[in-house]
Amino acid sequence: MRKKVVGWMLAFALLATQGSVAALAAERETETGSSPAAKESLEEEQTAGQEAVIRQVTRKTETISEGRKQVEFLVQGENLKEVGVRIKMGLFAQKLDLFQIVREGEGESQSIKILFPENETGGEEVYEVQFFPTPETKGKIAFETSYEVRIPRKEETGEPELWWVRNAMCFGDLYQAGDEVVVWVKGKHLTKENVTLEFSHPESVMIEKVEHPNDENLTYTLFFQENPEAGRKEHIITAKAGRYEKTMKLTQYGTADTDAPKPDVKPEPTLPPVIQNARLCCEEITAEGGEPTLTLEGENLKTDNWNVTVEAFEKGTDTRVEQMEVTVEKTSATSAVLHIPENKTGKELQYQIWIGVKAKGTEPILKNLYQQKKEAETEPIEEDPQIREGWREDRIGKWYQYEDGSYPKAEAVEIEGEIYYFNAAGYLECCRWIQTGGHWYYLTYESKAAKGWVGIGGSWYFFDKKTAQMQTGWLKEGDAWYFLDGNGVMKTGWLYTGGSWYYLGETGIMQTGWLHTGGNWYYLDETGAMKTGWLREGGSWYYLEGTGVMKTGWLYTGGSWYYLEGNGVMRTGWFYTGGSWYYLEENGAMKTGWLLEKGNWYYLKGNGVMAAGVALSVSGTSYRFDGNGKWIG
Repeated sequence: MRKKVVGWMLAFALLATQGSVAALAAERETETGSSPAAKESLEEEQTAGQEAVIRQVTRKTETISEGRKQVEFLVQGENLKEVGVRIKMGLFAQKLDLFQIVREGEGESQSIKILFPENETGGEEVYEVQFFPTPETKGKIAFETSYEVRIPRKEETGEPELWWVRNAMCFGDLYQAGDEVVVWVKGKHLTKENVTLEFSHPESVMIEKVEHPNDENLTYTLFFQENPEAGRKEHIITAKAGRYEKTMKLTQYGTADTDAPKPDVKPEPTLPPVIQNARLCCEEITAEGGEPTLTLEGENLKTDNWNVTVEAFEKGTDTRVEQMEVTVEKTSATSAVLHIPENKTGKELQYQIWIGVKAKGTEPILKNLYQQKKEAETEPIEEDPQIREGWREDRIGKWYQYEDGSYPKAEAVEIEGEIYYFNAAGYLECCRWIQTGGHWYYLTYESKAAKGWVGIGGSWYFFDKKTAQMQTGWLKEGDAWYFLDGNGVMKTGWLYTGGSWYYLGETGIMQTGWLHTGGNWYYLDETGAMKTGWLREGGSWYYLEGTGVMKTGWLYTGGSWYYLEGNGVMRTGWFYTGGSWYYLEENGAMKTGWLLEKGNWYYLKGNGVMAAGVALSVSGTSYRFDGNGKWIG
């Protein structure tokens, strides 16, 4: 046997001198990569006494302090001068300066402590930690050295979190003459009140508009005055929310920058806006004021290409009433709410509402709205000397009278199956939100409280079909589930609540089962909650990452390698990829070492690659394998 081993060694040495190292490379097991096959690479020839070898890596301790996880590894081997560390997330290597790495000891036993950054995302973060001899030692790794470290998502506290602040435009520089910039703030539990912006040159910046589409996003439209100086001016913008602080930088060119680059923005062709019709929800409101809605019908309408102007006059005259200030709130591309104040003039008023588009050659549309005057007497006039319960109406408005002559005031009342709201004077209200008894209602142009699904200002709300109260939280309507936020608005897209992620489609319906969005596959169980980890579905196994994304390709978890096909299904049995054969056991784990399959012995190296067409030394004994991997002697 000794002669046979020596003979094989001489044969391999002869092949190496002739430049053919394929067989030798197949025997070598080297540094781990993104797949088991990537672990094999040819190292430079060295003597045994000079090689640095990692023999064992042990995960010793894991501690969490102030939201950050620290993991200690004990690396043992031979001739180790310094052990290299590589940290990846998915396919991407991470910069080591994001981590605090403390090394203790040297030589054959070294302790490496890694402090991971705080997880500020909405999902679990998964890192892959790899160890290897540094290039100076030119050593090798004697076994698998890739370890998975999971950083759980933060507990929900309700406190604001700030993830980043950045320029929402496609360029980051400003013209010398000043420019408009949209700044995007991203985080969690954000409001206009708990987020502040600070500027290094506050005298040069003006906040024109703040938009708050949801509790994870805020956008600020800023206008920068021109820079009168010759040199460039650097603007530092700092966003603060709770204990978080993020900054961004913008450069403004000076007068000396005659050739200052300008952003290459090609405006998209736009079609002219057209208003075909405008409708008010009502023609008259009470003296107490109200919030009538204006709805437009037309084409190519956006919130910034049409205007509404309101003027108040004494009814039937050309006498303007200056003290009546009406504000217009655009709630969508085709709707607005008019905030009409209380009429204290003692006269009936007529509001001329002009609606026009920002385009040449177009004529505005005129709508009239009338407001009653405030009478000295607020008691409704009893028209029928014989008291009977029912509806009454006078020159001011409508009210409802009970049999005893009384009538509802400042309250919501159910009459003949419908909910109505009466103001402090006892008259019907319409076209506005009202809150009473701790609940919100919406009054339609018919003065009835809305029930069921209602679209208001570009958002959908649901009002109880019996009580007309606005609903929040989870709602089951028919066979579908919906979620309404604290303001009653129906949610769409991803939703995090109760410690789980859910997905609501464009119509608001909660999704279950497989979901394809954003180029990735996710799985939502029967409760709608997003799944992570291993999933058994339809007789097959799948793996979903901490973010919920279905994994494909090689996966290292729980100390074993697995392979998931392009459709996510876990492979078992013989498997050919990257020019090599592997064997995956019934549980999907990649096999290493000896394998007896259908009466034949095979050997799978430490990286899972089947030995084929080579002679291999295993535990000091030489074995030969044919081209199909079968042991032949």
